[in-house]
Parts: sequence; C-alpha cells; structure tokens
Amino acid sequence: MNLLIGVVEDILDPLEIGRVQVRINSLHPTETEPNPTTGLGVSKDHLPWCQMLQNITSAAQNGLGISPTGIEIGSWVALSADIHNSALGKPHTAATSKESLYKDEPATTAATKYPNNKTISTKSGHLIEIDDTKGAERISVYHKSGTFIEFHPEGILVEKVLGQKYSISLENNNLLAKGDININAEGIVNITSDNSEINIEAKSDVNINAKNINATSDNIEAKASNINVNGSDIVVKSSGNCKVSASSLDLQASGTIKIAAGGGVEVNAGTKIKLSGKKVVNI
Repeated sequence: MNLLIGVVEDILDPLEIGRVQVRINSLHPTETEPNPTTGLGVSKDHLPWCQMLQNITSAAQNGLGISPTGIEIGSWVALSADIHNSALGKPHTAATSKESLYKDEPATTAATKYPNNKTISTKSGHLIEIDDTKGAERISVYHKSGTFIEFHPEGILVEKVLGQKYSISLENNNLLAKGDININAEGIVNITSDNSEINIEAKSDVNINAKNINATSDNIEAKASNINVNGSDIVVKSSGNCKVSASSLDLQASGTIKIAAGGGVEVNAGTKIKLSGKKVVNI
C-alpha cells in the first residue's frame, strides 16, 4: 500500500462525518483553476473527500469515541493510495439530551456548527464537548445520569447534580462573590461548626424574617447602642431570677401596668419614691 502526501483545503464535510478535502501532491497540480496553456489545474470542487483514520481510543462508529474534527485547513496529511469516501460514523455536533430545566437554571447555549465541536463520547452515554463555534464557545462534561457541568460563552458556569453533592476541603474553604450570594433550599438549611465559632458580620443590616425564631444557648448576649423590641405581645419568662439593670428605667403603658407576685414585692430607692395619678391609694 503506497502512501500519498497532501494538504487539507476544506474541512466542512457536507456529510458531517469527519472527512476532509485534500489536494494530493502527486495527483493534483497546485493550480486551483485549469491553465488554458498547459491544461493543468484542479479546482477545489473536484478534490476528493477523504476519510480520516482514527486511533484505537476511538470506536469510530455510532458516534462513539473521539470526534474526527481536529484537522484544520492547511494541515498536511498522509493518505492511502486506495482513496474512498466511506463513512466511519457521524460525530456529535451538539449536546445530547439534558434534563428539563429547574427553576432559574440557565438553558444550554449549544449552537454547534460543524466541525467546531470536538467530542469524546462513550457507549454508556457519557459525553465531553469542547465547542469552538464562534459566539457559542462552550465546554460541557455530561454524565449519563444527567449530572453535568457546562461553561457558557460569557463565562457563566452551570453545575447540575441529579443526586447528592459533596464538597470536601481538608483546609480552608473560601467563597468570594462581588455580587450577591443566594442560598435557596426546599428543605432545611443547617450550618454547623463542630469545634469553633460561627461569626456573622455585616457593614449594613442583618435581616432575619421567619414565622418563628427559636434561640437556645447557655448564654445569650445582645450588645448595642440601642436595642428596640417591638411586638403585639412580648412575654419574658424565667425559671430563675429576672433582673433588669439600667441608669434609668421607664415603664409606660397606654393601659394598666400590673405587678403580681406569689411572695412579697419590694421597692427600694436611694431617695424618694413618687406615685402620681388621678387617684393615689396609700397601702
């Protein structure tokens, strides 16, 4: 079997099966149009479409293996003297089936144009795509279960996991966003620190909006220049002592203020005690 040398002049295979159009040195003159004097010259339209041989890492059938779309115009190739146009299997030209979109999940930007999408596919359904289609450049790693990661042309990263997800770091884990960070769960959100503190710091407000807020701790401390507690009903209960200490203490109510005790009630003042009202009852 003799080998022939040629240069690739076109890679836009009309059948999209990985063939390239080659000008073979020993068969085709370099002139692209017939010369009226010499009669030599072969236009590109008359050059053969040649099937590329593939290595053993590619099945070269049923769209499996590595797509035969890496050759570029101007590449030099070696050909068998037995030139024919047999098809070895059409490579993938776009992402295969993705699961239906969920909530705010961005849709795939796949807009593949042959032969710009380089693919590796397996018989179980795994697929890796590296797409150089202009304006739709994309990288996708797709698992047969439907779990995938995809890089969009503008730099957006979409990551979708159809099962449980684990992210494990044996040292520090740092998350930085110049915009917002949104965490949304249809179930419970748990934040746990096994051996240290949990610190929340904001240069502006910290807002908590919930139907009920439950706080359980050995000690709860609240420090601020002003603390305001507003509610239609406010109940303070203590199984032990309840102490309120302040430089001044004002109790105001539009209605009645009631003080009840199972034992005695003591009121002590360093100076005078004043009681004022429309009617003062001395006890």
